Amino acid sequence: MAANQASFFSLPDTVMRSHLSTDELHLVNIGDPSVSWESPSKVAFVIRHWIQSLIVLGALVIFTLVMLTQLGSKRISFVLAGLVLMVLAVEVTVLEVRLFFRTYLRYIITPTRVIRMDGIIDRRSASIEWSKINDISDHLGVLGQFFDFGNISIETANENSKFGELLDVPHPRRFLEQMNETRKKLTKPQPVSEAALKALVSLERLLSEGGLLVHEQEVWTGEEVKKGWRVGRVEQTHEG
Repeated sequence: MAANQASFFSLPDTVMRSHLSTDELHLVNIGDPSVSWESPSKVAFVIRHWIQSLIVLGALVIFTLVMLTQLGSKRISFVLAGLVLMVLAVEVTVLEVRLFFRTYLRYIITPTRVIRMDGIIDRRSASIEWSKINDISDHLGVLGQFFDFGNISIETANENSKFGELLDVPHPRRFLEQMNETRKKLTKPQPVSEAALKALVSLERLLSEGGLLVHEQEVWTGEEVKKGWRVGRVEQTHEG
């Protein structure tokens, strides 16, 4: 459940915090590195959209120059030049808006799950617990290897899972390493204390030798009385 709510005008950080649980938000507040996040690579956005736009604008400029050369009219020259500037202004505005919207798309790693949040007007989020993840892998294309961005695939046992990939992740190898480290911490066996080992050995000896007695007892913890069970050996008596 979200720890707090975000308004329509909230910044990306505030929206992100609204998708975190109370425990996750506490880790963010104390600066715990176990909670980290990334937004999609801006370089990938530029390559996929700005370069395409520049090609379109370049073709438009060439067309304008050809028309100016053929027609040679000043009035037409001003009209075509104005048209090019108008298209350029609209294209830049649209791309800047899309880039701003992209800052609200974030991939978040927490000790219990992976979260993908997106959207300003229509906000969405999806998460998947580490226990449900079977495998994690990354894919970097030619440009991704050069500019350090790529996709991270998350495989689950549920084939109908809608979580999907994390696209255009900046520094994907480092992000993948963080994900694997977090995942290993959950599956890593916890060390057993020396006292617990001694208790297990004693219990095993009692079980192997037989003659056990189990009875209920009450223990004062300092705050309340708790009920528990105590295992002991039955006293053996010999009759002459």
